[in-house]
Amino acid sequence: MISEITKRNIFDELKIRNMNWSGRLDEVEFLNRLFDIEILPTTDNRFQNMRGDIWQHRINNNDWDDWWIISDTRLNLMSDDYTFLRFIAEIIHPVVRNDAKEVSELLNVFNGHLATDRWKLVEKTRISNKPIYVAVEFKSDFEFRNEDEVSEKYAGDQLKKCADKIVRNDYDGAVSSARAFIEGVFSDIYKRVIGEEMSQSGGLPDKYKLIKNLLKLSQEQSPDKSFKSICYGFSKIVHAIDNLSNSIGDRHVASAKPELYEVEFCINSTKIMADFLYGRLQREYQGKENLFDGLIAILDSDNKRALSGDELRSDPAITAILEKCDEYVFSLLKNKFIYDYEIESFKENDIFFATTRIFFDKFSKRDFEKIYNKCKNNSQTLPPYGGLKYFMNDVLQRKPDYLSKVHKDFLKINK
Repeated sequence: MISEITKRNIFDELKIRNMNWSGRLDEVEFLNRLFDIEILPTTDNRFQNMRGDIWQHRINNNDWDDWWIISDTRLNLMSDDYTFLRFIAEIIHPVVRNDAKEVSELLNVFNGHLATDRWKLVEKTRISNKPIYVAVEFKSDFEFRNEDEVSEKYAGDQLKKCADKIVRNDYDGAVSSARAFIEGVFSDIYKRVIGEEMSQSGGLPDKYKLIKNLLKLSQEQSPDKSFKSICYGFSKIVHAIDNLSNSIGDRHVASAKPELYEVEFCINSTKIMADFLYGRLQREYQGKENLFDGLIAILDSDNKRALSGDELRSDPAITAILEKCDEYVFSLLKNKFIYDYEIESFKENDIFFATTRIFFDKFSKRDFEKIYNKCKNNSQTLPPYGGLKYFMNDVLQRKPDYLSKVHKDFLKINK
């Protein structure tokens, strides 16, 4: 369906360009190519048919405006999509218009607006080596089932641009949009799981590596040989898309002009991969994908907050989270608790210090200092009920070289 907005936008742009819709033909000749104006009714009882109307009001008196065809219900351009599409295709027919540059400009105007409704004018045949265009509905070979899952607006916008650019024959731009789309999907999944924005540095393969472990897509994470092949294949696809966008996309000077089949492969590959990644996200996290929030939710249970570090790390629910963390993710999660977690109640005190027991072996001397400074003036973390004293005693037993005189004085006061 071609919306009324699209039709009016096309006509408005043609008016702005002061374009004569009938080209080098007169209006009767042009319309006779599409309609039988000899049998279309008259609106003036002095004449027998529409031909007489046009003669009277466009030639004899010229009291109709140049764009009378838009509102004339006998032509039905605004109500009938098929008629409208035939009409604009006829505007750039070689018989009507012979200036190749003008035809190209008008084609871009038409396809630019029609893309919104998933239609385009394409070359069907040639006459005297000049193209004749027909309208076709633009459909992708593969639909992206998880389009509503993309919370990253940029990614969703890029997906729409892929189709729009193909319609406009901007194949370079379509490849670049496909790359930007899958990059946006990586960022979206990363933010959901980590709760932080993904770094903009690094190439596409580097960004894929950041989410690979989170979704258990590393080859070493699965004993199943067939699944290992899928994991390996995804890495290859990511590298292929990255290389393709570098060689034929519009991000760099293209070394070759892309063919349509190459562009469709690139776009459809990203859609298939994105569908798989969102499916994997749902399977691994069941809608609770934020590791930080997930760990807090687990420790919100009274019978877990009092467990030792070893007991916490061996708890199945906590283990499931830690297994998703490589060193990089582990570091992010640890830092998020140190810097971002707010301690405003004794329960939050218990949760915070339970996480310190989980991460204890990963803490640097600087981390211990940050924790001490975070808690030293907080009534919720100080003795007799707060956890800072017990945490510092653990440091004294296991990492004594991390303690300064200030820390040791704190322990002497709070024996």
